[in-house]
Amino acid sequence: MPRLISTGQIGPAGVLAVTFTNKAAREMQTRLAAMIPVNVRTMWIGTFHGLCNRFLRAHYRDAGLPQTFQILDSGDQQAAIKRLLKSPELSDEKFPPRAVQSFINGNKEACAPTACRPR
Repeated sequence: MPRLISTGQIGPAGVLAVTFTNKAAREMQTRLAAMIPVNVRTMWIGTFHGLCNRFLRAHYRDAGLPQTFQILDSGDQQAAIKRLLKSPELSDEKFPPRAVQSFINGNKEACAPTACRPR
């Protein structure tokens, strides 16, 4: 890859490297920066989740998302559900947070952006 970039056969933005961890992605960027005189930030190097987030940020309109969309990890989801369950009309005994999260995720995966399939 460094040879392809240094000879101009591909540009830095034409690089896609997917790793399993953020640590591995940082190490790959560091090594490439030492090997070739280009801005490695323009390369698509990262974890699957990180690269998908970057892609969605760049193309949020095409994905039908608001510019300020958020991606919540499991812990963030749990915290949001627990905040909602503090409402006087709701109870975390009647609606256990994990069960609510499971219900939401199951229905979210059953629905496409334009149509929802009954479960």
